[in-house]
Amino acid sequence: EKLNIKLYVGVSTQVGNYTDLWKAYEEATDALRIGRKKLENVVFIEDVQFERAAMRDENKTYYQQFLYNTVAKLEEYDRINNTDLMHTLLILVENIGVRSKTAEALFLHRNTLLSRIRRIEEITGSDLSQGEKLIEFGIAMKLRSII
Repeated sequence: EKLNIKLYVGVSTQVGNYTDLWKAYEEATDALRIGRKKLENVVFIEDVQFERAAMRDENKTYYQQFLYNTVAKLEEYDRINNTDLMHTLLILVENIGVRSKTAEALFLHRNTLLSRIRRIEEITGSDLSQGEKLIEFGIAMKLRSII
């Protein structure tokens, strides 16, 4: 810490045979790359299977378009207006759309949260009361740190 050195660790699945060491090395390397992008110090490959699949996909065009259609406008809005609506959306997704839990997690009054959600809906053009939209935004949040 005094030397300002950052350490990242990628952990593979356990292997039972030395012939599978190449697979373990590949998994650990992928976990390490994902951890660096997400700024997480220790990453277990079992915890980032979705991110690994997206990272390994050769054609990123679809993913980039998906991100543009979901969270890019909101990221841009946050950057220009110095707001943190992306974080609000992330916590809403983590709480599977339950507004009371989200307000509590963000230390917000419920009406303040509802106001933020309305603003997010205006910016993204999405209805966040629809479960399918929350799933899409959850996927987008995971992808944005990898793509």
